[in-house]
Amino acid sequence: MGVQGFQEYLEKRCPGAAVPVDLLKLARTAARQPPHHHHPHHHPHHPGPMPPPPPPARILIDADSGLQRLYGGYQTDWVCGGEWNAMLGYLAALSQACLYQGGLELVVVFNGTLGKERWPEWARRAQGQRQTAQLIVNHVGSKATPPPRAWFLPPACLSHCVRLAMFRFRVRVVQTLEDHHQEVLSLYRDFGFAGLIAQDSEFALCNVPAYFSSHALKLSWNGKNLTTHQYLLSEAARQLGLKTQHLPCFAALLGNHILPDEDLAAFHWSLLGPEHPLASLKVRAHQLVLPPCEVVIKAVSEYVSSIKDLGNLDAIARDVFKQSQSRMEDKVERFKKAVEYFSAASKPRSPNMGPSSFILPGFGPNPFGGPPGHMGPMQPGKNQFPPPQVPGLKPPYQNAPYGPGSTPLFQNPPPPSQDCNDSLTNKMGFSDWSAPYDSTQGGSRLPNHHTSTQSGPSPSPSSSSDGDEPNDSNANHLTDKPSRWEDPTGRGGSASGEGSQGNGSGSNIPSLLSMATRSHMDITTPPLPQVSAEVLRVAEHRHRRGLMYPQIFHILTKGEMKMPVCIEDECNSELPPASLLFRAARQYAYGVLFSLAETHRRLERLALRKRAPLEGSYNQRRSLTSSKHEIHVG
Repeated sequence: MGVQGFQEYLEKRCPGAAVPVDLLKLARTAARQPPHHHHPHHHPHHPGPMPPPPPPARILIDADSGLQRLYGGYQTDWVCGGEWNAMLGYLAALSQACLYQGGLELVVVFNGTLGKERWPEWARRAQGQRQTAQLIVNHVGSKATPPPRAWFLPPACLSHCVRLAMFRFRVRVVQTLEDHHQEVLSLYRDFGFAGLIAQDSEFALCNVPAYFSSHALKLSWNGKNLTTHQYLLSEAARQLGLKTQHLPCFAALLGNHILPDEDLAAFHWSLLGPEHPLASLKVRAHQLVLPPCEVVIKAVSEYVSSIKDLGNLDAIARDVFKQSQSRMEDKVERFKKAVEYFSAASKPRSPNMGPSSFILPGFGPNPFGGPPGHMGPMQPGKNQFPPPQVPGLKPPYQNAPYGPGSTPLFQNPPPPSQDCNDSLTNKMGFSDWSAPYDSTQGGSRLPNHHTSTQSGPSPSPSSSSDGDEPNDSNANHLTDKPSRWEDPTGRGGSASGEGSQGNGSGSNIPSLLSMATRSHMDITTPPLPQVSAEVLRVAEHRHRRGLMYPQIFHILTKGEMKMPVCIEDECNSELPPASLLFRAARQYAYGVLFSLAETHRRLERLALRKRAPLEGSYNQRRSLTSSKHEIHVG
């Protein structure tokens, strides 16, 4: 719904907006074209030196939305954990076909962000994946055959495995840090990429000149053709009656992670009017019903195209939320932030604005302040894994323009990008969030160094906002219910984080899902152990280059991590979920990341000097392993 439905609308409701193309053929055509260099003193009878061949066209691939195609399509063994050899064979053929046959350089961007401002969207997607996982388990158990292709659910480690395979085949890899969409668009616009391969509505609404489908990406058996669909966004905008300047406001009014479509439901219904055939669906069984996506897109496009002054956001917001009965100021403010967000993504960066605010490794100045020769990022024009050198070939990133080059892959100049406000976090509601598991009783099975009492200040209760009803006074306290796989009745309770209360004295440091929460997940995070600046610098360096599992940086900097959905049987009460099964192993990893052993030895030496008991050091040691938060589904 909302912005995320625009991609499907573009494919199914806009005839002529998606055309088949062959990327390798386009790249070969661009390489054969002679460069147009005009010199006033050039004489035809005295030709100068031959110009160097043009560098290979560069294509940016968003791995987050194209993971299934990078996996190699449908392999029946994906339900058992993934077909590693088949995936390696496909990626080897893809990299060789692009670089050696088509002259196409691939750069793959992986999503390395925590994305807290998109947690509601992630939760809804994960809830659907859990339902799909249960269908897969039931199908395999009852029919003993591979599940249908439509139920494809990527293995939990697929992104990590694809990233390692890309390194093996000398494909440049980068990883985002804060905002995945903004950083991908900044990298694409600032460094002359010839196209973006993705499958995300936000990219489609950001006026990307050469936007290709990752779901339709197919490599021929002989490696000479790499076909996909190119989305002609100008044709889609023409059919909707929109211009380029309308896109940010159009995207903001469709519903997005900043201004959800639930807050725009009244506005969308008002656009349809009481005479619309779907008006009877507005209220059904006292539940909020949203209009169909294609109907909303058409109605919002007509409304936006009729706006005379797009710069007067206050007047637009007052007209949009004139029927709103609560949180009027909050909705207006979030509408402005949404317009600002999509405006920053849709406009090209002016050269006088300085360097991009979303610097990625290998494409900009050293973001770590160290000397260029010591773990600094790759210089523009120097490949991390250089292809075979051609005499006279210029480095591909030398003097990269602010946008795509002059290859036939681009027909329009690239758009400008402004700095985007990073404080767009708005925690919205989680729908149908299932009750997590509780390990308060099972925690006694763990070693003593995995259990603790609360060593820091107790978290403050969640505050009510946006007109929500306050919870009970004890809503933020842990429950004593056993977990679903420990309770004979098979009913689950609340989660209690990584550490469990082993001796019954004191309260635990709660995890993000260890307490009854409101829709906006307003939870106080316990303080993190201090990490040296050098460790953080190295962690950020390795994270940006894709050399490290992204959860490591999240744990070091935020004390939180997201766990992907696994294919497991949730109806089996005899087996714990994977998130609890490997909890002890994760706790040992936390101790390594935060130098738990060294901290304990330092406290021991300090206690011996002061001839004080070591009780405090043991408490701190236990609190280190229980203060990490994990967000997981299933």
